[in-house]
Amino acid sequence: MKYVTYKPDNQNQWKQGLIDCYKTVFMAPPWNEDWWTDVLVQEVLDQYAGPNARIILAIDKDSVIGFAWGAVWTASQLNTELGLALPKTNSEKVGYIKDIGVSELFRQKGIAQALLKELISTISQSCKTNDWIYARTLASPEPSVVYQWFPHLGFNVVSKYREDSSRNGQVILGCNLHSLTF
Repeated sequence: MKYVTYKPDNQNQWKQGLIDCYKTVFMAPPWNEDWWTDVLVQEVLDQYAGPNARIILAIDKDSVIGFAWGAVWTASQLNTELGLALPKTNSEKVGYIKDIGVSELFRQKGIAQALLKELISTISQSCKTNDWIYARTLASPEPSVVYQWFPHLGFNVVSKYREDSSRNGQVILGCNLHSLTF
């Protein structure tokens, strides 16, 4: 098992594996999302593979078996991305955890935690220690794994979407980078 940072110089090697892993993870319960490769590449991979992106891959025998995907933005950029205003912070930059996933056969082996540590490490290199990191996840009706796991790391709910919005049940979790505990 190894962890690789997905970058422009290795995209040709890992792009299809990342796409396949992403689709496999999010097509399964509890998400049950129907992903098509061209939609995934256009809306997710291309959008989040720019200069602010941070993508870490878990590789087993030359296959992508997990990923942690995030970005470093200004607070106003993240507010635009999330479609809601986050609580004011003194942070110049903020980290954002877009997605984290591990193929079903490799779950419960600490891979997600290792991916998250690597992702946060790369995000913190671009931020100050007093900056914040956020993640959007589902709190209800059935809480996501992230919603159940992240509070143990120091994350708290900092914002909720309105009940009449298309994101009803989703919340934003946030944590000061220096408060994270693994």
